[in-house]
Amino acid sequence: MIPTLDRNRAMLEQLENFLNSKTNISHHSLQIYKSDLKKFCKYLESIKVDLFKLDTYEIKAYLEILKCRYKDTSFLRKKKTVSLFFDYLEKNGFIECNPIKKIDFFEKNSLSKKNTKNTVEKAFIISREELDQILHYVSKKENKRDKLIFQILVETGIRAYEIINLTKHNIHPCTKQLYISCRYARSIPISDTCISFYKAYIETRDDNYPSLFITDYQTPLHMSSLYHILDTYGQLANLKYRLTPKYFRHYFAHQLLKKKYDLKEIKKLLGNSSLTTLKKYLID
Repeated sequence: MIPTLDRNRAMLEQLENFLNSKTNISHHSLQIYKSDLKKFCKYLESIKVDLFKLDTYEIKAYLEILKCRYKDTSFLRKKKTVSLFFDYLEKNGFIECNPIKKIDFFEKNSLSKKNTKNTVEKAFIISREELDQILHYVSKKENKRDKLIFQILVETGIRAYEIINLTKHNIHPCTKQLYISCRYARSIPISDTCISFYKAYIETRDDNYPSLFITDYQTPLHMSSLYHILDTYGQLANLKYRLTPKYFRHYFAHQLLKKKYDLKEIKKLLGNSSLTTLKKYLID
């Protein structure tokens, strides 16, 4: 692994080179670029990831964080700035391709395929047997952080970026509620079991990070770490697919429908899911 100091120096050097190459823009625009990119570099430092070895998970996580914190116009500008920086790195041979353009390409193709279909496809719902098998291995490992992560996913169906952005204060034991303060702000009821797992995990923490979940290196949990945790237990449970948060979201929505929850209430608990999406869970 590249030492932190060397990694930061290389990253900031390329940042300065990129900004110096922008001779055809105003001073005001240059300052905006600089501010946006310094925040991006700070994010990379916080998750201890090399700028030149990024994968799409880290980029997706950062874009989700931006989407969560900013209005659409600011989000799109910040995304474009980072994308221009990647264009510069690609052009000068530091990376093979711009990861943001790669993400946009796959999302556009996926959306195009969905729009060509006239019927609503059934969402894949994880079975109760598979879920029990996963939770068996989670319990067996006795990792209090992982137990809480899986309990929250099962009980709330929250998105990947929502779980990595949770703070210690997002869970209220007294009211038995999980509060989501990101883009789709809402509160979701949680069980005594979830509260118990939360208290047990918090007792193991001796750091000052506000983040609810941290890595084994005492840094806030990031997207690739979350996916790695889920993937590990998915493999232990011998699943034939890669376990991701969306499967717990599908399971949560399906359970609400089985319990005859009103569609508007389900939409509220999921955080702005479309009625078209909900129809996928109604298909037997």
